[in-house]
Amino acid sequence: MEQPPDDFIQLVITLAREDEQKKKDVIDYNNNNTIHNDIEKDYSSNLKSTAKQQFNQYALKHDRVVSWLLYLIVNVPFPTIKEKSVQLLDRLTKKGETKKLRDLERIVDLKHEDLDKRLDALKIFNSLVQSRGLTHQQFRSFLPLALSVISQLDGIAHGGDIQESAISLMDLFANDDPSWMQGFIRQIIDTFLEVMDRHRGGGGEKGNISSLPKNIKRSMFDFLLLIAESNPVNYVGNQIDKIFVHMYDWLIQVKDVSMKEWNESNTKIDSDNNYFNFHFDEEKDDNIVPTTTKDDRQPDIYDDENDEVAGLTADSAFERFAEAIGLRVAVPILTHFNNLLKSQHWKERYAAMISLSKVCQSVPITVSHQFNFILTSALNFVDDENTRVRWASFQLLIQLSIDFDELMVSSRDQLFNVIGKSINDKNERVQSCCCVLVQTMMTCLTKGDTIDDNILDGLFRSFEILLASPKIYVVESAFASFILVLGIVKEKFIPVLIICIASSNLLTELCNKLRDKREDQVVKAVILFLMAQYCTHGGESAINSFPLIIPTIVECLTLPNPLARQNASFALGLAAQTSKDRFSTWVMPVLQALNVMISLPTAHSSTRNKIATENAISSIGRIIRYVTQVGNNQVGVIISKWLSKLPIDDEEEILPVIDNLCAIVHLYTDECLGPQYQHVVKIHEIIQHYIKTTHQQDLLLQTWSFIKESIKSNWDNIPSSDTKFQIASILI
Repeated sequence: MEQPPDDFIQLVITLAREDEQKKKDVIDYNNNNTIHNDIEKDYSSNLKSTAKQQFNQYALKHDRVVSWLLYLIVNVPFPTIKEKSVQLLDRLTKKGETKKLRDLERIVDLKHEDLDKRLDALKIFNSLVQSRGLTHQQFRSFLPLALSVISQLDGIAHGGDIQESAISLMDLFANDDPSWMQGFIRQIIDTFLEVMDRHRGGGGEKGNISSLPKNIKRSMFDFLLLIAESNPVNYVGNQIDKIFVHMYDWLIQVKDVSMKEWNESNTKIDSDNNYFNFHFDEEKDDNIVPTTTKDDRQPDIYDDENDEVAGLTADSAFERFAEAIGLRVAVPILTHFNNLLKSQHWKERYAAMISLSKVCQSVPITVSHQFNFILTSALNFVDDENTRVRWASFQLLIQLSIDFDELMVSSRDQLFNVIGKSINDKNERVQSCCCVLVQTMMTCLTKGDTIDDNILDGLFRSFEILLASPKIYVVESAFASFILVLGIVKEKFIPVLIICIASSNLLTELCNKLRDKREDQVVKAVILFLMAQYCTHGGESAINSFPLIIPTIVECLTLPNPLARQNASFALGLAAQTSKDRFSTWVMPVLQALNVMISLPTAHSSTRNKIATENAISSIGRIIRYVTQVGNNQVGVIISKWLSKLPIDDEEEILPVIDNLCAIVHLYTDECLGPQYQHVVKIHEIIQHYIKTTHQQDLLLQTWSFIKESIKSNWDNIPSSDTKFQIASILI
């Protein structure tokens, strides 16, 4: 290849611009924008005519022009110029397909005895592939020769050419007709594996280190994995064995960092699985692992600066390859797992744990058969001297608890004993992993499963410590575990719940989360449930915190999530019931906010909205009953509005509503009946409804008897004859 003179480069640029202008003119014409300056059109036409004439003159020097165009194809980064160079080169070759192929074979001489010449030919081939400058026949003629050249290249001296080849072929494989490479796929696999084989170093403290730069290795892996995902039958046994050898070498090359950097980089170095999830029936997905959208892979970008840790990409490679190949990965994976467990080097023990955590879902039968061995191995390494190995062992245990929940539950005592010890690990990320394992194990348990009291006590004490951690990810993981355990062993957990909240700044953090518009709605719903428990059982500590938490909870009555609104209204009702008249400071703002919530047009628009609304109605009843200073002179208006919303049908709130209604009738008889006795008929309807639909007939009949006696003793005070007639009809 020869660098062209500047005037030739300018000529190609002019021709490329003319192509672009022609496309623009077509678009403008189609958009009815046909008014153009005649002078401008004539000038453009002259440019084009001159440019064509100049190129035809250059074309007389055929060999030199071919060399110049090849230089532009290989070295110019601009797509439009590259594409125009390919078009011009195609025009120079003969129209006959056989003659054209012979001309190209002379230009793209992949069989030349000189390696530098073959390397130049490979660069041209890659550029032609990228710009789609080859026909199907031409590509299939050149491909075996190109692969032969690639297999001979040194990864240090010519790594860029190896990478460019992988990217070009992968782009063609992913975006064009697969038949282009039909019959060559296994040769492609063998070629890139051969390159990796030749650059695989010897053993040592850091394992078998490849001399290939990470970005080059990554580009090859990406192509090999794409082939596996496209059609796994392309891989035969020895190729599967080989690719796992290289993936393990890659995974072992994790970065050595200080513990401080590692602890603060949990989204980059040894990426933690995010299982932070809450499990309300209305909200949870079938899978505990949050669904994530994988970033679109861009095969032409491999930026080591943004991905410094080989293991970060290597572990995802294990997952992708296992998902594609399936059961055929079982033997090589377990063979490597067993061998690496015995290693004296922490990176190899680490690789054993991480690799199996990524593939166990793809080989369920094998893992089930080997489960006791795998579980024992993972549990042994939670006490490893190296922190990152301990962390990796928990990653495996977490994944096992998701994919093999029944088997894990059968070993729950052993697991919770380990969790109880490791949750006090000196390292925060290991602590966080323990909390995540608590979460996944709790979701595995059924109603009949139990946890030993001593283990629970240890967990409770640990949560108290972790909830005060300065690391926010530890607090969040501990909080999620805290909630799940609370849902299973409420009675035992209440004292610890109060101690944890009262003895830390957790309450302030929770209020901040509730006010944070970016926080997940389900997280807010869980926090509000926790607030309700705190208001009920927190005693003086909870009441003293009302200035902080009550206004925050009131704000949550407007949240879009029905479960969050339900829990907020529930918390307010329980706070009033617990603190009684000490709640009077907030009673009117709370009642006004609840009234707005239950009066919305969407209050009954769905089942979830209806449940939230009926919880709010029930809470209003609690406030009226327990806060005797409610509304002072406005209590009659408040009771009237409340009665208008009854009866409700929520099964969990029906009994509290009946109990509160009957108590309120005795406490505020005149206000309940109304100054004109206008509410008597409504109360009768409510009582009759619940007599027919519940088992509270005795209490309801006693209350109705009390009302009748009150009416009879005040009969002469009923001002309206129509009202007397209506009341008389229901008293009979």
